Amino acid sequence: MKYSQAEQLGISMFSLLDTKGSCGLKIARNLRMIQDELKEYYQRKEELFRKYGEEKDGQLIVEKTSPFFEQFTKELNELDLDVEFPFRKITEQELIDSGLSAKQMAIIWEMVE
Repeated sequence: MKYSQAEQLGISMFSLLDTKGSCGLKIARNLRMIQDELKEYYQRKEELFRKYGEEKDGQLIVEKTSPFFEQFTKELNELDLDVEFPFRKITEQELIDSGLSAKQMAIIWEMVE
């Protein structure tokens, strides 16, 4: 998976932190692993926003119309390396017992053994 995919997975998993039982514990540990791995990626991404972005409504953004957009996108894509996670696997029974909806299960499906 790419760093950008891990970032989206982490954002999606955050909503599952209230999951009960061993499934919830594994979700929390897997999320922490993702967040730890993404720290440097976030720092470098923030540096790019500071370098090329402009503040708008309290946030740094790089608009498509910016003369720096192409360079920003190029450098951002260079950061999007492959990363692998040794996820703590969730059993099908833990998933069933968790009470998660099918939509929620889909978020963490790659963690199910």
